[in-house]
Amino acid sequence: MALKYILCPVTGGAEDGPALAAALHLGQRFGAHVRALFVRSSVTAAIPYLGEGLTGSVIDNIVQAASKASDDSLTAANAHVAAALKSAGAAESAISIRVLEGVIEDEVAAASRLADIVVYARDPADSAFPDRSLAEHTLLGARRPILIAPPTPLTAIGERIVILWDGGTSAAAAFIAALPFIKRAGAVEVITMASDDETAPALLDDLNDALSIRGLTAAMRAVDHASSADGARLLAAATETGADLIVMGGYGHSRLRQLVFGGVTRHMLRHTSVPVLMAH
Repeated sequence: MALKYILCPVTGGAEDGPALAAALHLGQRFGAHVRALFVRSSVTAAIPYLGEGLTGSVIDNIVQAASKASDDSLTAANAHVAAALKSAGAAESAISIRVLEGVIEDEVAAASRLADIVVYARDPADSAFPDRSLAEHTLLGARRPILIAPPTPLTAIGERIVILWDGGTSAAAAFIAALPFIKRAGAVEVITMASDDETAPALLDDLNDALSIRGLTAAMRAVDHASSADGARLLAAATETGADLIVMGGYGHSRLRQLVFGGVTRHMLRHTSVPVLMAH
């Protein structure tokens, strides 16, 4: 699998910076093209739902205000792209900008389906419950791998990789998506998240076999059962050896369960301090 098409949705907000920086870093490392995607909200499509009794002038004012806000956001997004290019020292051809109009979640999910990976900034830790972020739409709706970039500047992505492994379908999808990174990494460690001590050896045997067939190796480490269900403790275990990329399955349990009870995926989306590659 080659990494050649990196999608990076932009909104004009502060989160554009970290996401674009990570996307351009990957683009330079893998010789991939970065597509920045901006979606203008389709206000006219929402007019029938604004309620009866609105006069034509009121509707015009709403449309004009929304259009100006969208224009301002696009201007800010273009400025963020220019700043990211300058900071990365990349050529203008390294990135292109596409502007669409519609419902942002739907347009981003549709565009994501043909990308090799989609890059987002980390969700705000205080975002409203039970918010569903664009990253989650891509992960669950488009079924494409995503990379979550933390807000802090990055010097490397994928030199030291930690794979969070529970043997599930989502974890396997993340492993496959991460192979371009794993093949280039200086060190790879697998943290086993088994439900019991008897299951761990079988999980490691399967992954070891998949690695060895590809001529790859990794160190192995198990975590206690409590840590494997606790996002904060698992994040600490993954980063204590200096990892600059965490690979994991997203939403191994149902999203409803994670919304109600919390979960590793949501914790990583909101609190990770290093890049995280997820797939579902």
